[in-house]
Amino acid sequence: MAAAAAVAAAAIARPAAAAGNPKFPNSDSLKGARFTRAPFFFVLPTARSLRMLAFTRHVAPTVVALAGAALAAGCGTTVVHPPSTVADPVTVVIADYGRHSSLLLPRDDGRLVEYAYGEWRWFAAGEDSLWRAPAVLLGTNPGALGRRDLGDVDPDPEQLHDTLNLERADAVCVERERARAVLEDLDRAFAAGAEKSLFNPKNGLTFVHDPSAYSGDHHCNTVVGEWLTALGCRVEGDPGFIADFRIERNPEPTEATPPGPRQ
Repeated sequence: MAAAAAVAAAAIARPAAAAGNPKFPNSDSLKGARFTRAPFFFVLPTARSLRMLAFTRHVAPTVVALAGAALAAGCGTTVVHPPSTVADPVTVVIADYGRHSSLLLPRDDGRLVEYAYGEWRWFAAGEDSLWRAPAVLLGTNPGALGRRDLGDVDPDPEQLHDTLNLERADAVCVERERARAVLEDLDRAFAAGAEKSLFNPKNGLTFVHDPSAYSGDHHCNTVVGEWLTALGCRVEGDPGFIADFRIERNPEPTEATPPGPRQ
């Protein structure tokens, strides 16, 4: 090994006769010399590169596997039971983008507003490179509350599916007063951080920092589940990283069948 190192060093720093070296005009010891590079296979690995290689071979696959396991574990269906009785109904919409979900709420004038929750760097700052996924899935990170005013869009789920490029859109009928209260709470939380808001052109939402941390058990889909619970819905299942909400509506009442003639 020592002999190989000496050969490599000599190859890297071996001077060769030439008519001057313009790079080092003031060095007597280097006048008339030029430096030649060793072929790449003579370069010896450093201790740091060896450590990085060990990490890549042994640690990185483990982290990726754990992230994959966390993602796979969070793929269960979340069943939403709307309120059984509603005196003053209004419709909210669960927007399913595939991995991510958000909630669309109506204002008193009929305009729709979209609210969403996510990890700050990934969702708000747009730092969504694949190499960050393990840290997002397995770590605890700053949260972000996002909002987008949709205006006078048609609230019909089929129209929203095309307008917002959704995987799925589900309409849920809830009490108007509850919807107003949830929207007021979200507007208040958004206004509290509006001075440091950040717009992400990738998803069209404006974000503020949320005081709650993003983690494996507190992410976009669990937060949408919390909002639905506040709207009077019953939410069953543990929302995973993959958005998969299913609405189980109460069966329509049926008329009793009169008894047939006694035999």
